[in-house]
Amino acid sequence: MTPRPLLELNQATVVKNGVRVLDSLSLKFAIYLRSARLEGLDVGCGEGVATLAALARGARMVAVDPDLAALHDLLARVPGEQYRRVKVRQDSIPDMDFKFTLLFRGHRRIV
Repeated sequence: MTPRPLLELNQATVVKNGVRVLDSLSLKFAIYLRSARLEGLDVGCGEGVATLAALARGARMVAVDPDLAALHDLLARVPGEQYRRVKVRQDSIPDMDFKFTLLFRGHRRIV
């Protein structure tokens, strides 16, 4: 049995005709997460292209980025019916506590 992915380090997008799209590995990850029982983790989510693609396919996601403005922009782009399946956290890899004790949902902090 193949182990389930828990983590995707974000090299998720390529630019085609001036538009950011998922690379093939990230697309497979987003499709896989549709049926996974685990949350996907998008580290360095930036614009959230991979997170949004996974959410659109029914996944549950945790998006992490050091840029709070990027996280707010991402949340503004999440359709209302998908909000319950996304958590965001402002953090960076050197400082990250993988226990995820402090998460953001929507625009509110949850402790």
